[in-house]
Amino acid sequence: MGINKVILVGNVGNDPETRAFPSGTTLCKFRMATTEPRFKDRETGE
Repeated sequence: MGINKVILVGNVGNDPETRAFPSGTTLCKFRMATTEPRFKDRETGE
């Protein structure tokens, strides 16, 4: 079994939904928002 680690910083928009599959895999689904700007300069995209 592999393990993935992700660090997310922001505001969770709704309650997480967890789903377990017959194969043993688990999925967690949620919405997330952040106030950080996507680009420094909207014209150049950088």
